[in-house]
Amino acid sequence: MIVPPLASLAVTIFLGWMFLISGIAGLVLTFWARQMPGFWWSLISAVLAVAAGIILLAQPVQGTLTLTIVVGAYFLAEGVATNMYALEHRANCRSGGLLLVAGIMDLLIAAVIIAGLPG
Repeated sequence: MIVPPLASLAVTIFLGWMFLISGIAGLVLTFWARQMPGFWWSLISAVLAVAAGIILLAQPVQGTLTLTIVVGAYFLAEGVATNMYALEHRANCRSGGLLLVAGIMDLLIAAVIIAGLPG
């Protein structure tokens, strides 16, 4: 906290690794359970996490400046993918209500991030 630019860079690198690791884990689990409904939406979600991680880790200094945009875009795309996955899962299994709530929450978080972007 003594040097804010260094702290911002550390947070960007940390979030980049978190997105990358969660995306890779999501890819592994998606291919492990490829017979489940919503395979493609789960795959898209995992690829989005990997892409966000790579973007943040490839150029962390620029990532620090665009972190809000990357995170807002990620939550927006993740919300859409999660909602589509929930709807497909619900159509096949009559469940998926919590997935739908999670997707709606992702969209709300994206809206808050994007709405506060200029500030």
